[in-house]
Amino acid sequence: MNWLNTDAAGSSEFERVLGLRPELLERYRRFYGALWEGDLLPLRLLELARLRIAAIHDCAAEFAIEPSRSGVSQEERDALRRGEFTVFEDPLEQCVLRLAEQLPHAHHFIEDSEFDAIKEHLEPKAIVALMTCMALVDTNCRLRLTFGVADAPSRTEQPSVPPNQLF
Repeated sequence: MNWLNTDAAGSSEFERVLGLRPELLERYRRFYGALWEGDLLPLRLLELARLRIAAIHDCAAEFAIEPSRSGVSQEERDALRRGEFTVFEDPLEQCVLRLAEQLPHAHHFIEDSEFDAIKEHLEPKAIVALMTCMALVDTNCRLRLTFGVADAPSRTEQPSVPPNQLF
């Protein structure tokens, strides 16, 4: 249970906390949801990044969200939790995981060469979407941990993910 006393409406503890500011919650849902509903990036890439960032933060509530159509297997989820990337052979996935690995605590050390590598696979607007999504996942984890919210595991449907199921 979180340290905030809330009777705000919401389908999850995290949503109830953010629901203390309903206008913020609605804008946040739309913005975050739009990143997952677009067709700029494969959902699998976003999910790999999300899971790795959640694992780095040791954020069980974020890691417990399981999109049903992301294409990430349980074996891959487990590898991401442990920080083992040998099961990921795709060069683009490797690039995304290197960025996700650094974003939470070492973003100042992301080098131009890492962006050059990802530019070989993605167009600039897709890179913006990817980095924005990773930053918001990082924020989700930090907020969940700060507010002390711990939601139960949940499965979501993608690509049309109801925004309230994303966090």
